[in-house]
Amino acid sequence: EGPLDAEQFCRSLLSLAQTPEDFANVARSYSSCPGTRAEGGDLGEVERGQMHPAIEGLLFDPELEIGCPMGPVETDAGFHLLLARKKCRGILSTTVSASHILVKRGRYQPPTCEAAVALVPNLVGEEGDMLRTWRRRSFAHSLPPALSHLLEEQEEAEALRVRRQAAHGVPGLRLLF
Repeated sequence: EGPLDAEQFCRSLLSLAQTPEDFANVARSYSSCPGTRAEGGDLGEVERGQMHPAIEGLLFDPELEIGCPMGPVETDAGFHLLLARKKCRGILSTTVSASHILVKRGRYQPPTCEAAVALVPNLVGEEGDMLRTWRRRSFAHSLPPALSHLLEEQEEAEALRVRRQAAHGVPGLRLLF
């Protein structure tokens, strides 16, 4: 399979980004947007009139499905994948908490199968422990350099979570008096 154009590449990323966690990981790895890439594509709260009309058409669609990736949609910047995380209807306006992945026009190599494995959402319990152990032992050394940071970020996040639990106890069990 040869190089893909931007729209085809965007469609191939869509298959890797089926959950909000995966969407953020794909955005960190592949998005061309310098302002949102590090935050997993997070656009924050979006109101009507702030975004390109094609993007707003999807985000403010009455049949919008929260947590379901959408796109690609074309703008002057390139092709976007979108994910609405929350919709708030206020008295004066409606806002949508959203994320996006931008793919600028050009030719791209298809995402590797290693990327799909690296972006598997974290599982809990024994299955999750087995998957994380397998990733560390047999897979981390074979990741392409552009994707090796995903495993490192995941391990850093897990270590931070463990440190926070040790310092503050398990969430929800802290006494309030």
